[in-house]
Amino acid sequence: MQAQADFWGVYDRHHAAVEAASLEVARTDPGFGPIVAGLPPEELVRSSVAGKERLRRAFEEGEWEPYEAALREQGETYAAVGVGFESWYRMIRAAERELTARLVEAYAAEPTRLAGALDAMQGFFGRAIGVLHESYLVRSEAALRLSDMRFRRLAESGLFGVMVSDFHGDIKEANDTFLEMIGYTRAELEAGDVRWLEMTPPEYAAADASAIAQLTEHGFASPFEKEYVRKDGTRLPILLCIATLEAPDCICLVLDVTQRRQLEAVRERARRLELENRRVQEASQLKSEFLANMSHELRTPLNAIIGFAELLHDGAVPHDAPEHQEFLGDILTSGRHLLALINDVLDLSKVEAGKLELYPEPVALEALVGEVVSILRATAATREVQIEVEIDPTLDEVVLDPSRLKQVLYNYLSNALKFSRVGGRVQVRAHAQTDEVFRLEVEDEGVGIAEEDLGRLFVEFQQLDGSAAKREQGTGLGLALTRRLVEAQGGSVGVESTLGRGSTFFAVLPRVSRAGAALPEPKVFEPAPGAPRVLVIEDDERDQRRIASALAEAGYGVETVATAAQALARCSERVFDAITLDLLLPDRTGLEVLHAIRAGGPNRDVPVIVITVVTERGVISGFAVQDVLPKPVDGGRLVGALERAGVLAGSDEVMVVDDDPAALTQLGLTLDGLGYAHRTFSDPRAALQEVEARAPSALVLDLVMPDLDGFAFLERLRSRPETQALPVLVWTAKDLSAEERARLADAAQAVVSKGADLGQSVVDALAKLIPPPGGGAA
Repeated sequence: MQAQADFWGVYDRHHAAVEAASLEVARTDPGFGPIVAGLPPEELVRSSVAGKERLRRAFEEGEWEPYEAALREQGETYAAVGVGFESWYRMIRAAERELTARLVEAYAAEPTRLAGALDAMQGFFGRAIGVLHESYLVRSEAALRLSDMRFRRLAESGLFGVMVSDFHGDIKEANDTFLEMIGYTRAELEAGDVRWLEMTPPEYAAADASAIAQLTEHGFASPFEKEYVRKDGTRLPILLCIATLEAPDCICLVLDVTQRRQLEAVRERARRLELENRRVQEASQLKSEFLANMSHELRTPLNAIIGFAELLHDGAVPHDAPEHQEFLGDILTSGRHLLALINDVLDLSKVEAGKLELYPEPVALEALVGEVVSILRATAATREVQIEVEIDPTLDEVVLDPSRLKQVLYNYLSNALKFSRVGGRVQVRAHAQTDEVFRLEVEDEGVGIAEEDLGRLFVEFQQLDGSAAKREQGTGLGLALTRRLVEAQGGSVGVESTLGRGSTFFAVLPRVSRAGAALPEPKVFEPAPGAPRVLVIEDDERDQRRIASALAEAGYGVETVATAAQALARCSERVFDAITLDLLLPDRTGLEVLHAIRAGGPNRDVPVIVITVVTERGVISGFAVQDVLPKPVDGGRLVGALERAGVLAGSDEVMVVDDDPAALTQLGLTLDGLGYAHRTFSDPRAALQEVEARAPSALVLDLVMPDLDGFAFLERLRSRPETQALPVLVWTAKDLSAEERARLADAAQAVVSKGADLGQSVVDALAKLIPPPGGGAA
């Protein structure tokens, strides 16, 4: 009893110091820290006084029951909110270290008393740890019973199927809901006639292999969608969640997503109908403007022809009068202008119908440019505009349709002269862009074009000024026809302009073109921010549309081209994340394109997937390609090939990383209520691996986590090029220093403090980065 009295005496005298040591540990603890930070100082004082009084009665009066009951209640309460038992252990060890120093200080001269007091201290703290451990066991058992009851009720509710299977395809157990989904009986299951491997279509083999690899490494697999083939041969679309029980057995939760897919299909059809309706309305308006402009353009020369012809026919002007010859000249000029307008319309209709005939032949480029410039010399002189010509000497000869090339250059040059300022300068340049293509440019110093208007150029029936009072006349067909003529020869067009400083119109054309029908025009499917961009090289319109649709639906940005010349031009202008390539192109072979891409340039090391009717790999031997897929292409296989190449389109989900189960539950419920898809992780290292496998749209991150804190997590996340731009919201209860806030300002888009709003503040901040599903307000 003396040892216990010695121990209590020292503890009583230094109670404040011992409590301060424990609180210091608690404030930095991931479990206790947020709780202690939220308690008012007076509450901490009250709790300390009450606790000391219980200790006094236990040591001096032997009343241990009130002390242990309070300790047990605290253990159960903190266990319920997710504070781990190890947090208590760290606090008690801090108190023990403080008391050991005080006991040594008090009894260092009396070794026997010191040893007894230390034994008493060990006994006291051992007793406290035992009570706390017992409370955690009670809580864990109750939670386990509750979890088991809930799982059974869910499994029997009919909401989803449950099965126990192994990696080899055998299904060992299943609930009635799962058997109803796939159309088999329990007797067939018990007889071994139901195997998930046989029910899985071959295109999902890669997804299953990936899930098995995740199960082997982590014990669980990310939820993924696939299909099962029912007993009657129909397909069942499902969402599958898998976790390992005891290898190789695992439990699978199976959710029928048929209705969701049907709803998505209905929404997609509605979206496409709405888009098509807008396009029809826009086309109707543009054609109305075009008809009004065309009416004016046709009537002007016709009125001149009729008016002057009537004067001559009626004899109002004698044959020998100077006006007679002048009127005939006006009739001739108006007739030629009228013919040019009609030819533009007919040419455009031929291109659209695929009936435009091209006759490529060797062309001396310098001589051809000189011819067009000489035709427009008079117009340039009238406007006092100087025309300068610069031709790359290496472009001594190209093989193109000379009449169509003249038409392209004439349209560009006449527009440049029309919009140039008086006394200005127009430059015509032609230079080799690659060994296969050259670039023809016409630069003026005119009024320029606003950035928002650039997209309306090269579009049929559109004019930047479509009003009847416009300054410069025209039908709006010149640039549209130019684009179609260039694309029909395997090239592409473009413009660079600065408002008030002039414009440069250009055409990228092959040095050698083949005659043929008009090819599909290049298209751009803009990706979501941060999504990878894929270049699709395909001349068959149906295959091109099928490939582009599959990639766009999977979340990729897509650009399409139909010729080798267009492809090489785009590959020299920007970097793509991946390229799909047809081997049979109209102007060159796909192998030549592949050789040119791999020879150098910004896309030298980009993954290339060959899609062709020539499926033998020997055809592409010696070339670095990611995969060879047969036509008609399967969208799932194509996306799978891109994912194997590391080109991931990401997901529409929000990832939440927090070691606090209560916080995960809170925020999960809030995100569910607003329709945000989400994944939650309590292990930051597992979350990093998942981000690498499938990037979310945004990430919500706690800072205070064991093993890997939020700052280290962000540092690793931002070190990867593919996640440098991933939006991150920090959600924390930590009091941040100025230095920490500065670090977060560079690495995160927002910092939100944890509070009692059930994560609403996070959702409010999230809505500023990614819109809530359905477009509603968060």
